Amino acid sequence: MDNNNLLVSLDVGTSKVAVIVAELNGDGAVRICGFGSSRSEGVRCGMVVDISAAVRSIRAALDEAEQTSGRRIDSVCTACEDRRLRFLNHTGATPVRGAEIVQADVDAAVANAKEIDLKPGEKVLKILIQEFGIDGEGGILRPQGMMANRLEASVHVVCGQPAMATNLLRSVRVRAVYAPKYMP
Repeated sequence: MDNNNLLVSLDVGTSKVAVIVAELNGDGAVRICGFGSSRSEGVRCGMVVDISAAVRSIRAALDEAEQTSGRRIDSVCTACEDRRLRFLNHTGATPVRGAEIVQADVDAAVANAKEIDLKPGEKVLKILIQEFGIDGEGGILRPQGMMANRLEASVHVVCGQPAMATNLLRSVRVRAVYAPKYMP
């Protein structure tokens, strides 16, 4: 079976770890084909407090999901919940240096958009480009090749202290070290 059409969601909670396995059919429909769960250990209030215990819980849930789906799980999507995360919409601009917008202009506008005031210990964790504007006209998705004097980038910025997300990521990836067939 083709794992390219496999979608796997991993939820690491305080009381349980849950995995749902779905496949995308040729007509775009999603079919649930497996699931797994285990008692969550090493997680308190949504934060990993014991990586070894969290790895055991994740491993158990993923093993069950593989068994019920009959598929090998190579990658997962997971979410990180942290009340300390901040989400901001921000805009940055740059003058267009040549006759038309090139990738360097796009990069400069995005870099200016992510220049925000961070709290001590915070880092920018993720930037999602929402749209671009040229010479005051918004709603542009791909500005490269367009003529303009000024390029604006509107972005959604996620910032916070990266330790929690890093510990969750390490808990998922550590399973890959102990069981090489897994690669989150």
